[in-house]
Amino acid sequence: MTETPRTPRTAADIEAELAAARLQLTNTVNELQYRLKPSTQVNIAKDKAKAFASDAADTAKMVTEEAKEGDPRAIGILAGAAVGVASLILFGVLRKKK
Repeated sequence: MTETPRTPRTAADIEAELAAARLQLTNTVNELQYRLKPSTQVNIAKDKAKAFASDAADTAKMVTEEAKEGDPRAIGILAGAAVGVASLILFGVLRKKK
């Protein structure tokens, strides 16, 4: 296997490569600064929470509609959720009495 001889790089070529590398490094550092900034992290967390809440609301609506139609699985899910909420309320009331 033979290699073709490389043409020597000129000072201008080296400077151009360094400038391109410097620009790429600057862009990378700027992107990291943006991603790691606390306000950016808060916004990302808010967006994820909103998406999760929206999905949960859609699922709750779907289960409620299925329960209205008589789906036993959906009725069981709603009954379990109601028992869970009632348990939390009862726990809170009993805890306050102490």
